[in-house]
Amino acid sequence: MDVSLWRNLSQPAGSCSILNLNYTQLPNLTATTEVAQLIPCTNFEFSSADGSARSLIEEFGLVCSRERFVSVVEMCFLAGAAVGSVSSGWISDRFGRKHTLMIFALVQIISGTLLAYSVDLAMFMSLRVVAGFASMTVNVVSFVLVVELVSGKWRTITGILNILPVPISYILMACIAYFERDWRNLQLIISLPWLAALSIWYCMPESPRWLLAQGRLNELYSLVERAAALNKRILPPNYRKTLEAAAPPPNNGPIESQQQKQTIPAFLATPEGGGANHVGMIIPNTTESAIPTTHDNPLKVVFNRFYWRTTCLNLIVWLTLIIVYYGLTLHLSNLGGDIYLNTIVAGAIEAISVCVSIFVVLRVGLRRSLIAYMLVPGIFCLATNLLPTRDDNQTAVIIMAIIAKCVIGANNAIIPSYTAMQYPTVVRNFGVGMGSLAAGVALILVPYMWLLESVDPLLPMSIMGVCGIIGAIGLFLMKDIEH
Repeated sequence: MDVSLWRNLSQPAGSCSILNLNYTQLPNLTATTEVAQLIPCTNFEFSSADGSARSLIEEFGLVCSRERFVSVVEMCFLAGAAVGSVSSGWISDRFGRKHTLMIFALVQIISGTLLAYSVDLAMFMSLRVVAGFASMTVNVVSFVLVVELVSGKWRTITGILNILPVPISYILMACIAYFERDWRNLQLIISLPWLAALSIWYCMPESPRWLLAQGRLNELYSLVERAAALNKRILPPNYRKTLEAAAPPPNNGPIESQQQKQTIPAFLATPEGGGANHVGMIIPNTTESAIPTTHDNPLKVVFNRFYWRTTCLNLIVWLTLIIVYYGLTLHLSNLGGDIYLNTIVAGAIEAISVCVSIFVVLRVGLRRSLIAYMLVPGIFCLATNLLPTRDDNQTAVIIMAIIAKCVIGANNAIIPSYTAMQYPTVVRNFGVGMGSLAAGVALILVPYMWLLESVDPLLPMSIMGVCGIIGAIGLFLMKDIEH
């Protein structure tokens, strides 16, 4: 029997139900279908263009009544990322950037490899939570480590370039997925390259700012002297005394109700634009003002009277930014067209926009760049809903969505640097982690946001447009820390 005729006879109401018939009596089907009862399908057969594709949806039957688990699977990874965004800050502030980064890179290798051998959906979702936790931890800690190794304009440049591998990975992933259609093999391909990261564990430097904040001066001296020799710089003769004066006092006994604070003399603090040969580049640029020590509760610090407004606005900005960025990134397929081509084009344009954003930021400043990069995607998302819903407008919708994604991608590269600049060293990672917490909440919401298309097809893009505008307002209300 022809496949199309078989479908018409057995599934008149769609692919999720079947007529309750005795299908051994094929010649009599046409005479009995009108009175037969519809029952849910219990088994499914999938087809693909090349016949070799094997997807997670196919293997675990995530269709019809189980289709809701597709969003749950995405949410598992993003829920792990949300927890990792906050806990990673405390872990690396407590145990150091270097070892936290490498340990969780190892966790990511193990969990990613085990994912490829998942025997059921429950095992897959559990491992996705672990992978999400490790992935976000690596992301947050690696950023803080690179920006604490440099100073001045290089902190902005390295902070932005730290996100450049993300759009490049989109391009590589689309190319790999185009040729490798088996999800298990694809999972192994993207997990094993992390072994290369572990090879630099021994030679990777610890953050000098973290070592200073922890009072580990001998390790700091060794690192500074090694860096000076490598860069052929001459250290000042009194650089050790300078660092000793900036180090926090030891924790001798319980902390008083008025917690002990460290004060850095003005002559030790080097402006952000200070030269690379100044030891002061390691010392926070705080003059004669009380700054928190390693003994303070980081949660109390980021919500104290100096930082609570900044923290609240940061939460709003990160939440809205990630809703727009990942709302467009994770659902390019919803916009129509070829998903592989769309991803490659979007990744290439976003990589260029990240590089261009460095020159824009250095010229016009972080704050104004962030506001513009937040406002433009919001306007473009809203503008896509103004186009008539016709097939000949699909290309215009895809172009506008890709432009919005690439511009917000540049913002995604800039916002960690801007956030890190607002907190002192001892809670910097925690402060960035708080922003990542809001990002994690947004990541959990994004898979369900696109389900609102069943209510109104224009609703998801409208939500992202409004979020872009709210984020721009939040950035406008933040203090101009650059001046």
